[in-house]
Amino acid sequence: MLTSIIPSYLYLQYKDDADLQASVDAYNTLAQEYMDWFTQANLPDYTGPVITDTLLDWVAQGLYGIKRPALMGNALVTDDIFKRVISWHFFKADGKVFDVRWLKRRLQRFLMGTNGTGKGINQTYQISVRFAGSRVVNINIFTGIGYVQGGAMFNTGQFNTWELNDIKLIIREYVDTTLAPILQAAINAGVVELPFEYSYNVSIAP
Repeated sequence: MLTSIIPSYLYLQYKDDADLQASVDAYNTLAQEYMDWFTQANLPDYTGPVITDTLLDWVAQGLYGIKRPALMGNALVTDDIFKRVISWHFFKADGKVFDVRWLKRRLQRFLMGTNGTGKGINQTYQISVRFAGSRVVNINIFTGIGYVQGGAMFNTGQFNTWELNDIKLIIREYVDTTLAPILQAAINAGVVELPFEYSYNVSIAP
């Protein structure tokens, strides 16, 4: 990729005019600044820190054909949410075949992918997908995974050092699910791409 402009120059007969030369030099400086900005901005990479606000709207609509959606009481979504929506549509690594794996990874990536970044998905334990009759897809997003710790275990301790039936429920949070209601609203509103042959029920479980 080019990083320097082809500079403008004066015709030889005007080289002795300091004012004209200063004008050409200023033009070249400004043109180089524009080129430096476009080189650093990398417009197709909407996840970058430079692509925000109205520039993000312009890139999303001009390059990807997506307008900023309105969710949660008809308020326009933030840049972070908008970038997650764009990634939902254009992330290619999962393929284009709709199945449980494709859907769970899309859901997980939306929850954990700040500014639409495609972080590696190594587990989807917090998301349950079940197909019901009449082409219904039930999606359940868990805020954490619970397991029991403790209990009565003979021959594992000394007297007066533990209590029988001392059971604790531990909730382990793998991924922050703060955005689960927004994801639910995006699915209900048809903002994220899903096969139209199915209807989707999204629930959030503690």
